[in-house]
Amino acid sequence: MAQLALDAPWVLQGTLVVRRLRCRREDCPVCQEHGGHGPFYYLSRRGEGGKTQMVYVARARLGEVRAGLRAFARLKKALGTLAGEDLVRWRREARRRPR
Repeated sequence: MAQLALDAPWVLQGTLVVRRLRCRREDCPVCQEHGGHGPFYYLSRRGEGGKTQMVYVARARLGEVRAGLRAFARLKKALGTLAGEDLVRWRREARRRPR
């Protein structure tokens, strides 16, 4: 089995969401021109009971969050590969055993 190297300090599950938020001023030029203030970044994931959680991500930490999301994707892919290999070995072994 291949070794999984995680080069990120975190393993993060979810989706990076970019939002622009409108303010309450009706005549705000930023909202009128850009559709809102921002962009603001959030890590969105499904939490307990299927409820969506949105965690604010500061711009200074975007690279860290993106690396954590890539680490999760690599880990998920590696687990799928391992499970597939184990299934093949399990079936091969199950055929050899008498019933």
